[in-house]
Amino acid sequence: MTIFDKLATVNVLLFDVDGVFTDSQMLVKETTGLLRSVNTRDGLAIKKAIQAGLEVGIITKGNCQGVKQRFANLGVKHIHMNMPRKLDTYQSLKATLGFSDEEALYMGDDLSDLEVMHSVGVSACPSDACHEVLTASSYISSLSGGHGCVRQVIEKVLRLKGQWA
Repeated sequence: MTIFDKLATVNVLLFDVDGVFTDSQMLVKETTGLLRSVNTRDGLAIKKAIQAGLEVGIITKGNCQGVKQRFANLGVKHIHMNMPRKLDTYQSLKATLGFSDEEALYMGDDLSDLEVMHSVGVSACPSDACHEVLTASSYISSLSGGHGCVRQVIEKVLRLKGQWA
């Protein structure tokens, strides 16, 4: 089975946040909190995936309420923050939603993503992911984190399903 065949069977899109939706950079403010920059095109692709009937979820170790609000505003129902063991969250989602590993795509960029990446049908990453993640990925975006890699993989899935337009 080719990567295109696998992408065409994806019905569940799961993502890490930092390094995937962002470029891994955080601006530290003088007051509390951090600032992150996200790509609006990634947001549009998330909306299109949800409109097409795909399940979309976030599994992140981070715990920023602004990030949670961003994804909630996009219509993401499955937002899991402050998750030290992402695989446990993935398995819980799989049991709750009733999907198979083959139907799931997970995009991550660093070591904490590897367990989930080894479990899903399509493991994806941005072009600037760490070496171990690049090696483990079946789909490597030509774009780096925060620069449209999410849009690229979602667009690919939806185009293969005939649902992008």
